[in-house]
Amino acid sequence: FRRVLFRSVKNKGDFMEIKQWYDADGFTLNSVKRLGFSQCGPNGDLTIFELLKMTSDIATEDVTLRGTSSAFLREHNILRMVSRSSFRLHKMPKEGEVVLLTTAVEIPEEFQQVRSYEFSAEDGTPLISGVSTWIMVEADTHRIIPSEKFTLLPKSTISRTHNCLPYGRIKAPSQMEFLSEYKIGYANLDSNGHTNNSWYGFFMMNSLPDSLRTKKFTDFRINYSKEATLGQTLGIYAHHDEEKRTITVVGKVDNVNSFESTLIY
Repeated sequence: FRRVLFRSVKNKGDFMEIKQWYDADGFTLNSVKRLGFSQCGPNGDLTIFELLKMTSDIATEDVTLRGTSSAFLREHNILRMVSRSSFRLHKMPKEGEVVLLTTAVEIPEEFQQVRSYEFSAEDGTPLISGVSTWIMVEADTHRIIPSEKFTLLPKSTISRTHNCLPYGRIKAPSQMEFLSEYKIGYANLDSNGHTNNSWYGFFMMNSLPDSLRTKKFTDFRINYSKEATLGQTLGIYAHHDEEKRTITVVGKVDNVNSFESTLIY
């Protein structure tokens, strides 16, 4: 699978080289990216919304390059969906910064594909470390396909230590405060036909009051429990634990959890 991909973009007489390449293991994809204006918030930092988009997109790009695009999977009655993610926010990258984003698919669990991520600065300084799990489901029934039965890609032999919190289940407190609600529209959907995973990060951060949203976060975790679909109303609820320095945010549709997330500062 080793390859190097180049695209040159002319900018006022200069050429900027945008690179992608696989390591010799065939499972680790590296991509050099410059963060754009729209990817960063008022403080100039990469937003949680864009962090989820970038990691989801590079994961999809990886499996597409290796022959299993979303369209190809749908032809085989399969949907690929992110299940859980955890990120350690060492230092959020800034607008205009060039970063190296690396992702590697790892040894799968019984029902979940495991994937790691690393954002690094040009000098090699770690910026963000993360891990996510993905499930393969039958498109018509949404039954989860066991990892051993998904044979369209070779199984990875990589196993790494993840410099972030475990991606396990997030348990929401019983008492939560209602913050806001969002009606799912067409622009929120991806090609799987439901709300793209990155939008939950947008709904979460957009609902928090300024006193919480502007804290310096060190870790972010999110679980996806049930996808929100077109026309549904997603209610956002939160609980702030000052002693533990955590903010738990949950999205509900008809009183059923759609996602659970935790921010630590």
